Amino acid sequence: MPINLSDLEIHAGEIIQRYEYPKAAMLPLLWLVQQKQGYVSAEAEAWVGRLIGVSIAHVREVVSFYNMFHTKPVGRRELRVCTSLPCVLQGAGELLERIKERLKISPGETTPDKQVTLSEVECLCACEMAPMAQLDDRFIGPLEGEAIDTLINDALTEPGKPESTAEPKPFICYYGPVLSARFKNPEGMWLEDYIADSGYVAARKALTSMTPEQVTEEVNKAKLRGLGGAGFPTARKWT
Repeated sequence: MPINLSDLEIHAGEIIQRYEYPKAAMLPLLWLVQQKQGYVSAEAEAWVGRLIGVSIAHVREVVSFYNMFHTKPVGRRELRVCTSLPCVLQGAGELLERIKERLKISPGETTPDKQVTLSEVECLCACEMAPMAQLDDRFIGPLEGEAIDTLINDALTEPGKPESTAEPKPFICYYGPVLSARFKNPEGMWLEDYIADSGYVAARKALTSMTPEQVTEEVNKAKLRGLGGAGFPTARKWT
């Protein structure tokens, strides 16, 4: 609920004093407001701008850039589903649909009992556990099968109560490097050495022993997508 921002000015002053330049305190000041009020209102944006000497437009740019800030009241818990490309490739679309079906809300909405707000966000920097989500301050993933229902049940649990979702395990690659596998070879920059080290094997197979339809099907199975901005499925571009 809205608060009296003047009650925060002593704390805000202490935050500003930590920085050589007042405007460097913008993020912690916005976070202070959100912790106390639950969201950053237009009045709070103006208040922060006045304290550090920047325009309201500048403050709004920062608030709208970061997923962690809200501009309207949210539920007691927030469930954020990552829909950046790595998570999409691992099934984030299906994950989001299951959550929407169970909670009966869409991204940007809150359940009628004000318990859960569902958000669709960009990269949460946890690609190794894709598809993943964030419940309040916890990262959870990979989310598949029963883990999705467990996550939703936890989201419907009061904050502070015991939760069933397991802590994610650290990512360990057991089969060695993939993209950097040839970095050890100082001559790998030359075409002849690259080919001698099994370079272009897949390309040779595609060109000499597969039909265009078979190549397209392999690309479709691999779920390869372009990086032109939309992450559009490559196989669909070829058909």
